[in-house]
Amino acid sequence: MVTFICIVVCVALAAAFVVLFMDRAGLRERVVATAPKPISEMFGCDFCLSWWSCAALAVIAAVICRDAAILAAPLFATPITRALL
Repeated sequence: MVTFICIVVCVALAAAFVVLFMDRAGLRERVVATAPKPISEMFGCDFCLSWWSCAALAVIAAVICRDAAILAAPLFATPITRALL
């Protein structure tokens, strides 16, 4: 249980870093301006982008750790990431 909580916190922190980096680098505005509507709306919404960032990082962590339980981490990491943004 403690391991899962640590993974949730690590996923949330990494996702917040990724989202903030994309924002500072200008990638987020570029995607919002040029991407198709569903992707543009996703990049414009902090919660949606937090969810997909956490989901991608959780998949990577699940593959590295070979533990499918990590795939539940985005459910708990997304609100933490949103609060950090």
